[in-house]
Amino acid sequence: MAVGGRDPKKVDWHKIAKPYAIKNKLRQVRTSCGTLAVCGGFLLYAGIVMDDFIVITIGLLLVLAALAILIQWELIKKDYAKNYKKNLRQWKKTKKNNTGRN
Repeated sequence: MAVGGRDPKKVDWHKIAKPYAIKNKLRQVRTSCGTLAVCGGFLLYAGIVMDDFIVITIGLLLVLAALAILIQWELIKKDYAKNYKKNLRQWKKTKKNNTGRN
């Protein structure tokens, strides 16, 4: 897998810095999407009670948008986790080889 358009064997991993996990970003996305889904659910319920088509549509769009964002982030997390482990392994390997180098 290319890193920044470069072959991993030719990358100086210590100029790039240590790979990091994206757990904090995922937590923030999940919280935001949960809030968006709750707001959309409330609007959906209110639209059904008031029998207002526009409010139902807005609520449905908010719920579907939150669901789409969550699915997309879960797919990103899956790919990132696979690449993160490989990149971290490569970083540790080159760290051992380049200890005497500036």
